[in-house]
Amino acid sequence: MDSRDAHVDWFESCRLATQLGLGRDRLVALALLLGCDYAPGGTPGVGPALALKFFRCLPPGADATAKLLEAGGGGVDADGCGVLRRFIAASATSAAAPAIVSEFLEANRSWPLLTEDRVVWRRPRPLELVRFCLDRLEWAEEYTVAKLLPLLCIWDEQLPEGASAGCSVGPRPRRILAERIRAGVPCYEVEFHKLEFDIWTESEFYTLCVPRHPFGQLYRDMLAGFEQLRLQEKEDKLKAKQEQQKQKKKKKKPAENRKPAPKPGEAAVKIDKFFVSQPLPPEPPVRPRRRSVLVDSLSDLFADISLSTSAVELPVPTES
Repeated sequence: MDSRDAHVDWFESCRLATQLGLGRDRLVALALLLGCDYAPGGTPGVGPALALKFFRCLPPGADATAKLLEAGGGGVDADGCGVLRRFIAASATSAAAPAIVSEFLEANRSWPLLTEDRVVWRRPRPLELVRFCLDRLEWAEEYTVAKLLPLLCIWDEQLPEGASAGCSVGPRPRRILAERIRAGVPCYEVEFHKLEFDIWTESEFYTLCVPRHPFGQLYRDMLAGFEQLRLQEKEDKLKAKQEQQKQKKKKKKPAENRKPAPKPGEAAVKIDKFFVSQPLPPEPPVRPRRRSVLVDSLSDLFADISLSTSAVELPVPTES
């Protein structure tokens, strides 16, 4: 049964016998071959496919468990598929086979049926349960206590008058830690005090998830305190968040003193508008170059020389 998908697989023995050929004797034989709680090792080398092949090799109506018991007692060991030979080799399973077959296939056994008038509900005794599980099941004390705690809490919820009067058999709740969902059931995560006789659990308190409905009705004062504490925590978180927002606003500049961030391409447009709107400055006037006095006197001298040379006629040389 899966807690996340709560359903039960239902098998009918008559359909297993007619459709699969697995009667009661063959189911017991299958447990001996594949392994079960009474024979955990099973038969090495034999799986579901080989076990079914062994059943098919048997004559119609043959008892599969009788064949296994005969092989384990030193009888026939040939079956055509090697299952009996391997079953004999599995000494632990073959030795336990007679007791297992007798347990499940004994026809004359009569089980007493319990009726409501024969059932007497008494107050649980946790310490004796721990000792019983240690002696009979070889469970460690700490493991047994962890398994018993939810059951003891359920007992107190079923008998609220005993729990409210201080006669609870389970641990006393200390405080509610949180709200949880377990397998689709709304629960409270509760911290419990340790049992007086528990000397094996190392932690100081137990932490269990219990259904909300009976627990909230049984411990109303504790539930009211939890609701008040949770409301106070929400208010504190809201105040802290508001204070953080105020601190962020103080660090930032006021909105009127801040310039909005330019949009993409807006800066280039502004620069173009600036150059278009501003006229170019006028070019400075060209000033005439002033000639120095020395340059003027030299130019006059050269001019006089050129005039005098042009006026004087030079003599033409004659041949001797």
